[in-house]
Amino acid sequence: NFTQCLETLSRVGDKIAIFIGPSFNFGLPGVVMGVAGYVDGIPQIMGNRAVQLFEASARGDLKLAQEIQWQAYRLGKVLFQAEGGFPPPMKGPPDLSGGPPAVTPPAPRPT
Repeated sequence: NFTQCLETLSRVGDKIAIFIGPSFNFGLPGVVMGVAGYVDGIPQIMGNRAVQLFEASARGDLKLAQEIQWQAYRLGKVLFQAEGGFPPPMKGPPDLSGGPPAVTPPAPRPT
């Protein structure tokens, strides 16, 4: 919730580091408003391009930051719509990189 992030930044942003996610929605605006970084799966896939998004946003290179933000948005849209939600960004990269397929552990059973 970007509103909650802004409220937190306005109240305690000078005392603690605030992180935001997902970067595919809030990367550029979050950094411009003062967040310290992202808590997100997208940088795990975008690699250095996610770093470039943060750095361009922080130094005010809005043209480059907007270009990368749109790339992140398109990637996030595909990932988060695939398979219905959050597991794909966390489970997909091993499969894409030739690693063993990720497995979702079974839910705990009451005893």
